[in-house]
Amino acid sequence: MYSLAKELIQTGLDAADAEKLTSQYVKETYIETPSEKQFFFEDYERVVLLGAGKAAPFMAQPFKKCPIDDGLIIADSRSKIVEKEIPVKVIRGSHPYPTEENIHATHTLIRKLEKNDGDTLFIFLISGGGSSLLCSPAGKISIDDLNELNRLLVSSGMDIHQINTVRKHVSKVKGGRLVEGLKGDIVTFILSDVVRDDLSMIASGPTVTDDTSFKAVIDILKEFSLWDKVPNSVSDYLSHCLIDKIEDKLDDNGSMNVLIGNNMVALQAMYEYALDTEFKPMILTSRNRGEAKEVAKLLAGIVEEIVDTKNPLSSPAALILGGEMTVSLDNAQGSRGGPNREFVLSAALELLNLDDVVICSVDSDGIDGVGRAGAIISPSSLRNKQPEAKEHLKKHDTETFFDEMDASITFDGTTNVNDISVILIR
Repeated sequence: MYSLAKELIQTGLDAADAEKLTSQYVKETYIETPSEKQFFFEDYERVVLLGAGKAAPFMAQPFKKCPIDDGLIIADSRSKIVEKEIPVKVIRGSHPYPTEENIHATHTLIRKLEKNDGDTLFIFLISGGGSSLLCSPAGKISIDDLNELNRLLVSSGMDIHQINTVRKHVSKVKGGRLVEGLKGDIVTFILSDVVRDDLSMIASGPTVTDDTSFKAVIDILKEFSLWDKVPNSVSDYLSHCLIDKIEDKLDDNGSMNVLIGNNMVALQAMYEYALDTEFKPMILTSRNRGEAKEVAKLLAGIVEEIVDTKNPLSSPAALILGGEMTVSLDNAQGSRGGPNREFVLSAALELLNLDDVVICSVDSDGIDGVGRAGAIISPSSLRNKQPEAKEHLKKHDTETFFDEMDASITFDGTTNVNDISVILIR
């Protein structure tokens, strides 16, 4: 079952490959959209290709035979990319915490937007990770203050919608501001790593008009008890914008935003693969979200229900799901792990009494929080390791535990469509 679980995960990753998903819209002489609207390169004086995100360099590869005049891709420094396969310059930045290099890269990208007279086709490639890689803090917010804010956000247990609502309002380029007032035709290809595919939230929506408010940001920070913890430059800026009624929403910027892939693309491919096995597949959801340890309890209950009552289906069964789980880190220091590994370990601990169950979960970009992509385990293998497993889980140090068990999963990510999970029940 271990082999099958890994095959299912790989099938999902292959289906969601960023180059593959983008290539269906890119021809040598034009690009098209799902509505079959076509943009012929010869109709423009300049064609500019720009992008940011973990998957952006892979999304750029199908353009290598196109007549691109200028461009820039801001990529994660950890991405395993072959730069000669990418038709424009690549600048690497850090993730999840931006550095001065990210700001420099963003300003370099912005300067390329200034070189146009309206007879230009701008093609943007946006994927998850772009919130950190495409970085230009607003007001007097320093890079250190921005990183402290990001640290508080990602360890708070917020979902990505809440996190990116905050990020958009402390940035000069997010929430549609990147293309505000830009002349020319704008087409943005977007690969979703956000539950429910809200385009305004993916990479904080640099080309998508924002519909949230400064008041909403302050309310979110207060809800998670962060308002008194964020740097003064952040709270001062947000308060100033609220009091002075700074415009929250921009006019429609004219960008044609095209969703090219999401979590369901991966799950559907896994489902179809499983149909040719003895395991009856079921896609539970592509919208799984919440604290990983709590989600694990819910899934453990479903597994037990299948074993005991054959509901919602009988075994052998393959439960397939995806989404965006979170981890609240509290004051954990030096921990190495992520929501997928916490999910796997938590679910396994809930199911210790069951044999013939395998749990596997990964982050599709190849990095689950910190370190490895994910993990795979059979609950029965933990029966003699309960105290050790529980201690690692408590410390959010699941990578160390799974490495010692030889149960970590690693791969070089070529996409970013959230978490992918499968539970096999014989």
